[in-house]
Amino acid sequence: MTPIQLQQELNEIKKLVHQNYINNKEVFNSTELISYLKISESLLYKLTSRKLIPHCKPTNGVLLFFKEEIHDWIKQHRIYTVEDAQRMIRNHKRNRNN
Repeated sequence: MTPIQLQQELNEIKKLVHQNYINNKEVFNSTELISYLKISESLLYKLTSRKLIPHCKPTNGVLLFFKEEIHDWIKQHRIYTVEDAQRMIRNHKRNRNN
């Protein structure tokens, strides 16, 4: 294995270890959430400033995000398939007739 290949392997291992560390956390800081969601820093700050994403600001300037709340937020913004929509309509009609 060449030194370049070895360095590439080490970089990949470091990346995987870092991702695993983030995935196992219950509370994220801004940098960790950006990595977790794979979004830009500017998008995160737009979401927080407009109060569109759940977050805490226990001290001046430090933003924290609870993983469970982020998962709930993601689920609230789900895009339903056509089949999902048809199923919901059928269920609504069935419940309305009962």
